Amino acid sequence: MIVTSVLSRPYAVPTLMKIMSAFVKLVALFIGSLLAPLSLAEGFTNKVVVSPNPLNVRHNPVPILSPYDGIYSHGVETSGVGRYLHISGQLGFRSTGELPMDFRGQAVQAIENIKAVLASANMSISDVVQMRFYLVNRDDTKELIKVRTEMLNGLAPAVTTYIVGGLLEDEWCIEIEALAFQPSSNTTSAHASYELNSANRVTYD
Repeated sequence: MIVTSVLSRPYAVPTLMKIMSAFVKLVALFIGSLLAPLSLAEGFTNKVVVSPNPLNVRHNPVPILSPYDGIYSHGVETSGVGRYLHISGQLGFRSTGELPMDFRGQAVQAIENIKAVLASANMSISDVVQMRFYLVNRDDTKELIKVRTEMLNGLAPAVTTYIVGGLLEDEWCIEIEALAFQPSSNTTSAHASYELNSANRVTYD
């Protein structure tokens, strides 16, 4: 057989593999060229919102499911020269040492404590780019969403929520960490190019 004789040659198999690989790449490029207009068309349904201070950028790309209730972002980009503030896990203790016994009371106070730490560094809640929430009761997640919506003024940082087996003390219901970034006053933004990426839901702080 001709096929048998060809394959029996030592150089035949590598040559066929190269041909097949090139063919697969051509097919992939062809399919990609067909799908690209569809991706762009879908992206144009998402508006690019630019706020007065375009220094921290929220990324929510179209292929990923929209952030739950819009209370966080899939990614937050910071740029330029500036200051980072790493805030340790805050609990629901008031300055008097009093601890509310309910989840909502502790969550509200923990966020107030974060705001106080931010203020001490001449920052505000709008400078927060990442938050981590540690809950001991999964049933408290709905109440947490309400508290965040009420207290964060529409802020959508990068967020991770953990359900843990317990905190240091049994009566602690929640602990919250935060990371803030404040660019230097002379930092200029070069994010205008993101407006060209129609397949990315981008908002600026």
